[in-house]
Amino acid sequence: MKRLNVMKNFLKTLFLLTSTLSGFAQGVSIIQGQIVGLNDSKVYLYASNLLGGGTKLVDSVRLSGQYFSFRRPLTEPTGYYLSIDEAFGQFYFIWDKDLFISLDSDDLNQSTVDESPVNKLLKSFSDTVEIAYNRRFKEVRQAIFQAKQDRDSNKTQQLYEEYFRLARQLNDHINSFIRLYKDSWVSLFTLLSYHRELGRKQTLDLLSIINPTLQNSQLYTQLKEKINDTNYPIIP
Repeated sequence: MKRLNVMKNFLKTLFLLTSTLSGFAQGVSIIQGQIVGLNDSKVYLYASNLLGGGTKLVDSVRLSGQYFSFRRPLTEPTGYYLSIDEAFGQFYFIWDKDLFISLDSDDLNQSTVDESPVNKLLKSFSDTVEIAYNRRFKEVRQAIFQAKQDRDSNKTQQLYEEYFRLARQLNDHINSFIRLYKDSWVSLFTLLSYHRELGRKQTLDLLSIINPTLQNSQLYTQLKEKINDTNYPIIP
């Protein structure tokens, strides 16, 4: 078993080395990845339409052994999705530099991006704050439905108050998280995900405290223009 693991690590290192050298020669950024347990599957790369919603298929590749790679020009961090033939759903990640991604074919949401602070922070936020609040929101919505079925107006009112209290708490968590990481790309991608919940005024306030270097990015410019658009559907 030990000899087998050594051989696997050697093959992975060789794959990464050859892919990286090829990337340097072409002047592009590289995603390298592995899907343990699959040897003959196709991997699909989708670009995320950051503000318009939806995705666009931009590339696909068949596994070489358990490994795959994609190469694309990268001027600044951008959101992408990966999917594979044998798995349901898509894995969202930020392509912010050369990356190595381990895809979990049983649950793409459990896939990991090695040595990427932005992806690590976003996953940490999702695994703690997002999951906890989404579960609690679902529980309260179900309770509201039951209270209405029971024609219990007092209980329904209490549950609505609980729902809005949770929304305010989540808003505070998002606000604090963005302020804590205002010098990181993670602040912009978090704002991108939650600007509708935060509203126009609070989003603009948070954009104003983002690191000046990030304020020169295309993502910052596009998000601010969208928020300032009076026709854009967002709470005040």
